[in-house]
Amino acid sequence: MKPLSKIGPIMCRVLISQHLIYMIVGGPPSAPRSAISNVNETSVFLEWSAPADSGGRKDVTYNIVCKKCRSDSQQCEECGSNSRFLPQQMGLRNTSVMVVDLLAHTNYTFEVEAVNGVTELTSLPRQFVALNVTTNQAAPSPVSTVRKGKTAKNSISVSWQEPDRPNGIILEYEIKYFEKDQETSYTIIKSKDMEISADGLKPASVYIFQIRARTAAGYGGFSRRRCGYSKAKQDPEEEKMHFHNGHIKLPGVRTYIDPHTYEDPNQAVHEFAKEIDASCITIERVIGAGEFGEVCSGRLKLPGKREIPVAIKTLKAGYTDKQRRDFLGEASIMGQFDHPNIIHLEGVVTKSKPVMIVTEYMENGSLDTFLKKNDGQFTVIQLVGMLRGIASGMRYLSDMGYVHRDLAARNILANSNLVCKVSDFGLSRVLEDDPEAAYTTRCCINKVSNLLVEYGTMGNNEFRSVGEWLEAIKMGRYTEHFMESGYTSVEAVAQMTLDDLRTVGVNLAGHQKKILNSIQEMRVQMMNGTVPV
Repeated sequence: MKPLSKIGPIMCRVLISQHLIYMIVGGPPSAPRSAISNVNETSVFLEWSAPADSGGRKDVTYNIVCKKCRSDSQQCEECGSNSRFLPQQMGLRNTSVMVVDLLAHTNYTFEVEAVNGVTELTSLPRQFVALNVTTNQAAPSPVSTVRKGKTAKNSISVSWQEPDRPNGIILEYEIKYFEKDQETSYTIIKSKDMEISADGLKPASVYIFQIRARTAAGYGGFSRRRCGYSKAKQDPEEEKMHFHNGHIKLPGVRTYIDPHTYEDPNQAVHEFAKEIDASCITIERVIGAGEFGEVCSGRLKLPGKREIPVAIKTLKAGYTDKQRRDFLGEASIMGQFDHPNIIHLEGVVTKSKPVMIVTEYMENGSLDTFLKKNDGQFTVIQLVGMLRGIASGMRYLSDMGYVHRDLAARNILANSNLVCKVSDFGLSRVLEDDPEAAYTTRCCINKVSNLLVEYGTMGNNEFRSVGEWLEAIKMGRYTEHFMESGYTSVEAVAQMTLDDLRTVGVNLAGHQKKILNSIQEMRVQMMNGTVPV
């Protein structure tokens, strides 16, 4: 380096100014280290380590530059807007990113750049690490544009466009259609054209059409299309429908997407849940045991935010791939909801072990336990308010198209048993003191019960015997146990508790859970038929 006396006063001032900047506010970070990539068909997961030199600052973030390169030359161009970065492309604080919706059989270069608040103040070159990847063969993307054509009394024509990313030559299309709510009874048509006519349909009915394309790599994801056959049945917004990941979406309405339709659970969880650094979490004590591991209470302190109490679900050691997928599936479901009466997901920990789901902490525990603990202390207004809260949450989930009955009963909302408990706690006392309030309470209970029926948390089966009911839920092995213990009627079974099941001889946790869920549904079904509006 030349002495300052040899380089002139202007350059000297520049160097001195830059030196003062480094002394006062630090310097730019060095490039990220140890970058790796993992290709899954047309998705790429990038991961790296923090720079060796942060520039003496704590505000290091990362930007991703995506370049698509020709296989026959070194020429590359920007990837454009078709590719998606999860959670985002610029300003990443995590040291990983998922890039989806890339082209099949294509060379890409990803530049992972480290920056901080000083980077733009310097004239140094960009500090990045580059990764070269080639995407794999992949099935076509979902059919995204489906149109309803000519409609007759018993038929309808449907047309569609080629997938946005065919990823090869389309060999044929598969069209699956069925009457709404009758998905198990469907018809499949195969066509090389992009239009078909479905005949033999019921007049004034609503049908669901699903279309997927096939290449040499296999079938892509299904699209969805709802078609009506009378003006009264048709949705005025129907012609404005568009699609995401093979699922129907309406403008202005958040639509639930089943994470189990993603081939890679990591893609779903990174799309719907925020990754949390494990260092931000403090586990204080174990408060219970879940299906996948322990449930703990603790504290969450994210950078720039106040510390809050949280509940932490952990995935037990030695888990299988299916258990991890189901565990992350819970987070992918909860991460789509934003409602005051639904448990809020704070984020997940997937980059270290144990894998964790972090939610808001409910200091009073489950609502049914809270009701039992405070029996006799609630006012009519409080009881009705609880029911209205349930109804509001149920309606929100119903509007989103969420119909996953097991998770709804287990994790998202208070289950059908709560409705019975509220009615047990409230109606008998309210009837004596305030007939008008009792009427309001009855109406609210009935509304929630109807929502539960609509929502799918119970069936409409009527069982003639306890044995028939146990056989229907595949628990027929316990029929003699129930009979010998005096539970010979459905009415008696509907009053059973967990302790009663243990007394009968149902000791396996999974069987207890399955039977109790069915009993809860049975209670609501009975109540729905006996409580007047």
